[in-house]
Amino acid sequence: EVSRESLVSFLGGQPGAGKSQVIRALQELAASWNSSDVVGTVSFQGVAAQSVNGETIHKFFGWGLRGFSKTQPVSLELREKIIKLRLLIVDEVSTTDVKFIGMIDSCLRHIRNKPDLLFGGVDVLFVGDWLQ
Repeated sequence: EVSRESLVSFLGGQPGAGKSQVIRALQELAASWNSSDVVGTVSFQGVAAQSVNGETIHKFFGWGLRGFSKTQPVSLELREKIIKLRLLIVDEVSTTDVKFIGMIDSCLRHIRNKPDLLFGGVDVLFVGDWLQ
């Protein structure tokens, strides 16, 4: 695998603009290639995560209440999931405290053993509406 910088993008729009449809289309595209595990979809809030077939940030990364810690053991299952990950979609990003974005970055760098690459080389799509 070639190490490269992450592509970090933002998809914004008003409610009803089709942001969730774009997320589902990306998930379906990966599934059509038998590669569902390369796309992860998360949100800080559970209701938002469920609406796009995702998980809360804490559940996806296996964090406790405090979030990520390099001293926390990483399960083999989580390590394998993160190694396969190519695109992380963070929905409703406006509800996510910046410290959690930093923890996502640190966690991906740590688990993927790519400390010099933003988000450990995983592409990230932030989705949301800053006016909500």
